[in-house]
Amino acid sequence: MDLLFNAEFINFSEKEILENAGSDNHLGQGVKRLIFKTVRCTKSFCDENNGEIYRKGQEYKLWIAEYNDKLLGVTCWFTAMPRILDADAIKGPVKTFYMVPKEVFQYAGNSVEKTPFITIQSDYELVRYQLFIDVNDGMQYLIRPWSLKKSDVLAFAVKKLGGSLEDYNIRGRFLCNAAERHIVWLIGRKRKRASREYFFFDVLKQDFISWNIYDFNATMTPISSGQAKIHIGNNTVEANKYEFVYKLGK
Repeated sequence: MDLLFNAEFINFSEKEILENAGSDNHLGQGVKRLIFKTVRCTKSFCDENNGEIYRKGQEYKLWIAEYNDKLLGVTCWFTAMPRILDADAIKGPVKTFYMVPKEVFQYAGNSVEKTPFITIQSDYELVRYQLFIDVNDGMQYLIRPWSLKKSDVLAFAVKKLGGSLEDYNIRGRFLCNAAERHIVWLIGRKRKRASREYFFFDVLKQDFISWNIYDFNATMTPISSGQAKIHIGNNTVEANKYEFVYKLGK
């Protein structure tokens, strides 16, 4: 499903960004969580090595968090912008995040989004990525949205498992056992003599996962757009007749 070859994906994982920030001697563990949102630049910001990073008046979709810099005695924004780079063109370390004064994104704390996404121009195509969540640790990721859509996942199943679309049905499920949790599509495939076999397709991993996860202490519950939403803090995952939808804020 992904047509990008030999590409370096920068800042597509909240967890990876926080790990990079935590390894910085200055930041330490000061940045705990990030929000992905659209913000408008209210004052241009330049880096001494990389030139202009943010331009006044332009909107950016990025990861952002307020950070109290105790060493400098100021409060600023921690920012990390998703990028797709040609791996062959990278000649040295890539700057993954920037600490910028509050006036660079003066109103960032006021902007609210429900279903954030980003469209990025790579060397090959214009690509859309959608925000989704790992229900185990609450960390968020930008993923290709095909795995959220029933029709695309069914097409993937036919290509990988064989048969035709008429052989399959699909339902959104929340799968939990003692060790892990998953948002999955439960896919049923018609076999001979009116029997069916079933598969779990993990939305975040974008592939089939082992049926052994559904062990003796596991639970599997429906996901819908009504009472059967999955709540993760103030955010929700729901499923309509076409796809999974991840929303920020109840």
